[in-house]
Amino acid sequence: MTTQTLLITGCTKGIGRALAIHFAQQDYKIYAVGRDQDQLSELSTVSNNIHPICTDITSVNGRNAIESALKKEAALSIIHNAGISSSSPFKLMAEQDLRQSFETNFFAPLLLTQQLLSKLKGQRVLYISTGAAVQNLESKLAYCTSKGAMHHAIQCLNTEFNSHGAYFSNLRPGMVDTNMQAALRETSLDILPSRDFFIRAKEEGKLITPETVAAFVNFVMFKTDPKTFTENFWNIYDEVYHPKWLPEGAIKPNF
Repeated sequence: MTTQTLLITGCTKGIGRALAIHFAQQDYKIYAVGRDQDQLSELSTVSNNIHPICTDITSVNGRNAIESALKKEAALSIIHNAGISSSSPFKLMAEQDLRQSFETNFFAPLLLTQQLLSKLKGQRVLYISTGAAVQNLESKLAYCTSKGAMHHAIQCLNTEFNSHGAYFSNLRPGMVDTNMQAALRETSLDILPSRDFFIRAKEEGKLITPETVAAFVNFVMFKTDPKTFTENFWNIYDEVYHPKWLPEGAIKPNF
């Protein structure tokens, strides 16, 4: 399976920015979605292969804007990277926080995929997920359940569309050195009792670089057969696959 065009969401920083640069440098045509015009403009200066789309994927108008920008593309693959992580004890959790988690982490990628189904024959859709999708974490109900819902949706999509040549999977990038991780370290213990775990991970040098994640995504997206792609919940810590994608001399993701 090959493609020359990729739609990547959440490209203004962190993993999404690294993905856009990584694939653009390999001559893929990148449609980079994000909400910050200045950051997207800066990203587009890195490569002529990066085409920014400044919009909010959680809105109908935002998704329509993406569909309109892609109207001349007959086929493309998608990396759903945009996501949010909120922390709150359940008794204090605001309804808006729960709804926003599902709007961003579940409804937006699912509905955007639905709008682009006609372009997905022979293509792949990868959702940047988290171990929290299959774990029970204190004060992370909104994050765990919204990611978990998408994990199940991907299995349903494969059941329905593999026979039509469209393939879906999700990927655990591990603990990555991003703004999301920084926010966890800055959250009060009253809100996130496990905060010190994230502080230690940073202090002990266990966080993975976004660029390492991009190398792993490249392997998963374009160097696996469809059956292997769809049947795995890809985990960057899985040592079985390290020899197939980890750059020589790179620090092995380990936790």
